Amino acid sequence: MRILIASPQYQPELGGLTTLWSSAATALAERGHEVTVVTQQSRKLGAKKTEELDKVHVHRFTERLGGEQFGYAPSLKDWVRAHAQEFDILDVASYHAPLALALSSLNALPMVFSPAYHGGGHTRVARAAHVVYRPLANRIFTHARLIHCLSQSEADHVTTDHPDVKAKVRIIPPAFAPTSQDTVTPFEVNGRVLLVAGRLDPYKRVDLVLDALVALPNDIRLVICGEGNAKDALEQRARSLQVSDRVTFAGYVSDTDLRRWQRTADVAISVSNHESFGLVLAEAAAAGAQLVASDIPAHREVTQLFNLEASFISPKASAPDLSRAIERALSIPRRGPMELLQRTWLHVAADLEEMYREAIGGSLP
Repeated sequence: MRILIASPQYQPELGGLTTLWSSAATALAERGHEVTVVTQQSRKLGAKKTEELDKVHVHRFTERLGGEQFGYAPSLKDWVRAHAQEFDILDVASYHAPLALALSSLNALPMVFSPAYHGGGHTRVARAAHVVYRPLANRIFTHARLIHCLSQSEADHVTTDHPDVKAKVRIIPPAFAPTSQDTVTPFEVNGRVLLVAGRLDPYKRVDLVLDALVALPNDIRLVICGEGNAKDALEQRARSLQVSDRVTFAGYVSDTDLRRWQRTADVAISVSNHESFGLVLAEAAAAGAQLVASDIPAHREVTQLFNLEASFISPKASAPDLSRAIERALSIPRRGPMELLQRTWLHVAADLEEMYREAIGGSLP
């Protein structure tokens, strides 16, 4: 099968979409498919425009419009239009970026939509934009032959807001095959470590973690792995709260270094308002960290799936609420690495194959 994946994020950018599509694309290639990824990148990222990564052909297009939050590269759509005849299926990722809307106007390929859907926008500006965007975005759901959700939680969000597409929805969870912790070396640090990992967007509420850090003992430090449009504001907040010396903004990190930070952390924190699937919690738990998480459906779903314990707080919790939850988690002795349910990316690739064949309506090799 000749598969084209269009994602607004890809390696080396850190984030959930990157993890999902770089891993799934590699697994599809390992199963013998010809896989191409088209993606966008900001000018500052500096990755190669075209390269082959793990047998996957990657084409990157520099964002020209929309700024960091709504970046869009018009040349990507032009490339897809010009090369559509070379592929059997197009899988377009992310409702929350202009890319999917732009590609939904093309009719040259059967299309699957993988929205990573959170509902409305995550900031006041984004929510206002979604008032205009949602009627336009209905075209994406209408045009797609099938809709790929990562969890029941995401599927519920999609079908609540777009009830007409319920018959199109297919749930394919991401993989989770815990890294062998025998080969992961923790970083040498003084004191106890809190870890936040992922793209730095306002809806992730990392600012609340900084606020909570103020009330915690001085031997506790916070490591933040990731980049995003909220980073500058978060660095300024750390300075204004006078906790900069206890916070490490690690930026983009390699998979190896992320595993090392997960192995180092005493507590991993995710207090996001919205998620499609809380994979970062499972990864940290597998490395031995205690978990503190916002009580949202995606976080509940992943902890139930992998039989994890977590200290849940309300999505509307205050900084003192979070400080207390962190202190409770720190009072529990750090566990050793956990053996969790195995679901590999090859399992995901097999499920994606089945969905793609259904979307195409045939039995391509």
